[in-house]
Amino acid sequence: MKDGKKVMGKNIKKVRRAVIGPPLTPMVIVYLSLFAAIGMAVKQIAYPLAAVAAAPLLLPVSPLVAGAYMMWLVAGRAITGYRWSGTFMGAVQAFAAFLLIFGRHGAFNFPLYIATGLTVDIAFIVMGPLSRTMIGHVAATAVSSVVGTLMVVGVELELGNELVIASGLIALGGGTIGGFAAYQVITLHERVLGDRYSISKDRRTFAEGNREVT
Repeated sequence: MKDGKKVMGKNIKKVRRAVIGPPLTPMVIVYLSLFAAIGMAVKQIAYPLAAVAAAPLLLPVSPLVAGAYMMWLVAGRAITGYRWSGTFMGAVQAFAAFLLIFGRHGAFNFPLYIATGLTVDIAFIVMGPLSRTMIGHVAATAVSSVVGTLMVVGVELELGNELVIASGLIALGGGTIGGFAAYQVITLHERVLGDRYSISKDRRTFAEGNREVT
């Protein structure tokens, strides 16, 4: 009976590890919280600057600069390699936006930020090894930018189909640019700090993200 319980317990742990992944270490939590905070700070700076530039062109501001926010979720996800780190960063941003009044969406901050973080995680899982390349980083940033934009203009604001489509296309372009920027951040981190500060427990093993901790 005891042996059966032990086997069942081990099987449960294996399933949990396969689905959720290893628990976050304190260093990874610090990294992810830092990237989440940078994303929020960039939003406060980029939005008013983009508003000035976009006004003469009559372009919506949020879709235009969406990639500047999402790139930090992608960078954090790629650098740490933890499976649901994008969702974790999205949740951190949601609480910060709601409690500190950084966002303009009220309670909608929670589904908005968490959905974009979850999109990053799903993109990394679906792309597999491709997610470790520049193409993968660009794709993840672009997709999360589109998802965040569509949630705002389509779900929260309930704008017309034409505006939703136009905003999605603009977000796709902005997210693509943000993806290239995310790739540069990831590359710089690996070149400067990668060998000195090992975030993963085992840098020799790789998974669907930048690397997998075991």
